[in-house]
Amino acid sequence: MSNIARGRPLLARQRASEYAERVVTNPFAAYALIVVLQLRTIWNIWRFADLTNGDSSFYFIDAASWAHGLHENLVYYPLYDAFWGTILALVHNVYAATIIHRLVIVFAVTLLVLALMRALLGPALGLLIAAWWAIVPVNYDPLYEIHLFGALPVLIVLLVVAYVPRRQGLGVAVAILIASAVVVRTELIAGAVVLAGVAFAYELREWRAGRASSRRVYARAYVIPLAVACLVIGGAYARSYTQGSSAWRLLKAKEESNFCESYANSFQQRHPSEFTGNPFSECSPLMQQTFGKPMPTLLQGIDANPKAVAAFGAWNAHLLPSGLQVSLLGATALETNPGFTPVTINSRYALALAELLLILVVVGLVVLAKAGELSWRGMPSRTRLLIVTLVAIAVTDVLVVLTVRPWAEYIYGLSICTVLLVGVSVSALVRGLGAMRLLAPSVLAVVLILIVVASSPYGPGTRPIDEGVEHLQVVQKQLQQSGSVLVAGENYNVLCNYLAYSYNRRCNALYWETLRSQVTPRLSAGQVLDRVHATALYADGGLLTDPIIAQLLAAPRAQGWQLAARGSGPGGPWQVLVPVGHPS
Repeated sequence: MSNIARGRPLLARQRASEYAERVVTNPFAAYALIVVLQLRTIWNIWRFADLTNGDSSFYFIDAASWAHGLHENLVYYPLYDAFWGTILALVHNVYAATIIHRLVIVFAVTLLVLALMRALLGPALGLLIAAWWAIVPVNYDPLYEIHLFGALPVLIVLLVVAYVPRRQGLGVAVAILIASAVVVRTELIAGAVVLAGVAFAYELREWRAGRASSRRVYARAYVIPLAVACLVIGGAYARSYTQGSSAWRLLKAKEESNFCESYANSFQQRHPSEFTGNPFSECSPLMQQTFGKPMPTLLQGIDANPKAVAAFGAWNAHLLPSGLQVSLLGATALETNPGFTPVTINSRYALALAELLLILVVVGLVVLAKAGELSWRGMPSRTRLLIVTLVAIAVTDVLVVLTVRPWAEYIYGLSICTVLLVGVSVSALVRGLGAMRLLAPSVLAVVLILIVVASSPYGPGTRPIDEGVEHLQVVQKQLQQSGSVLVAGENYNVLCNYLAYSYNRRCNALYWETLRSQVTPRLSAGQVLDRVHATALYADGGLLTDPIIAQLLAAPRAQGWQLAARGSGPGGPWQVLVPVGHPS
């Protein structure tokens, strides 16, 4: 009886282990677990998240242009414009379209990470790495959705190389990167060049070895994918409202702005006492002083002052470890912010986890080296091609790091490469310890614990941008006319963007603070608004406490204005004024 009693726990553990193995191996169960975990991290986003501020509001103009005429902007992420615009055309609601498009991107990226890791690491470790990815904030709560959207072609390319044999996979991967460099993320052209070089070297070697293939094989592997890529690029160009020289000028202006803002951020971190202005809005004087031009491109900067650009690139490279920590752990153990937005620095838990990951990688690589699995010639051809593809992706992100900044939202490719490296190392360690039978139960337990303890950053609060868009619906048609002007408080520009019908039907935004000084005893606020041809005034929050605005709101008709709408919501009271006689 005692032997039977002692055998029962062992039998139970065996059954539990077998059950865990079946759950982890089953793709439906694995994907369901990741979906539930990701839902936990973004729960209530549809109730509490505001419309995305900043750059995303400008991208919305192009999304609206797609929804209302199939027009897009070739310079600013046309595929993203079409994606967001399609959702907007289906749901006919700005807020719903914004939240849905964010959710689709988050889940698409996470599920593709799971698919890739399952293919390369097996079901158990693949699930563990995907769960790790799902709980890192930058992967589900990016500042701008477009950056996470840019991870999609990278993941698709890696999956293609993982599943499609040799030259076919290589040809499709090159074509995807070329097309994506135009319609998704310009920097991917670097990865396309690297992979194209690999493809050329591979075919040259095959030709010299007397293993040249038929034209049909080459056409299927390279010509057809490249033709499809050209069709995608051509379609984007045909539907772009910016073409030819105007597109080129816009692209140049984009590069100038990126370099100006990135250099100013870097310079301010290196010399905080020498530059105290806003790196985004006040970078031009610094560029004039350093490079002799207020808005140079990167190449012009290198030509004018190569030493300054070298220092800029060196500082960015110095920040890379910090950027990787934020992208993998959500905080950095170092003392310098690697991005453009606030992050947790000098984090003890980030230091401990970073050291643990480094130890795992080093020890895992040593185990692989001793087993002879790091021999290039001994690797299967698929593994070699995958490594080359990962290098191409890494090259793309390293160029971004050196020329812009190692912001976590800019280095998703490096993040994918790093988590894969960690997964490979852990796999080597587990196999070396003979603990494979414990892997599935351990992973399943970790994932279930994460599902229980994971929390969402979205909670009760105000949604000033969404509320402003809703409040201004009463004058939306007027604000969608060419030449219309909206005067508002802090969110003035963003409100105009989200109220746009298309790129040529949007309002011009003016910040009240820039007009306030024009009010004099002889010139009322209403007359100042008339001078700038204001179509509407949106007063909320701090604007309502301005005595000049308060005087206008108390007797608007005396100054030639009238009330169009008013109310009070979570963000407090608000009013919309329009000129007397203006349709509202």
